[in-house]
Amino acid sequence: MLADAREIYIDEKLVQIPPLPGMVILKLVAWSDRPEDRDQDPGDILKIIEHYFDYNYDEILEHHNDIFPEGELDQLKI
Repeated sequence: MLADAREIYIDEKLVQIPPLPGMVILKLVAWSDRPEDRDQDPGDILKIIEHYFDYNYDEILEHHNDIFPEGELDQLKI
């Protein structure tokens, strides 16, 4: 997961940001560990799922075009 992380500086500190699938996994683990303290995680996961297709549109079309039914492009199903 961190092998694909991006390194950025935040307040002069280097941090690693996992890719979106890794972020979802981290949020699922954190939420399952302490759901009473992590009520924002399900909403964050839903936002990632809702926007993942748009964010990765070019890569999805280029590498996974075999999953698209002929003549149909339903982003939610994909």
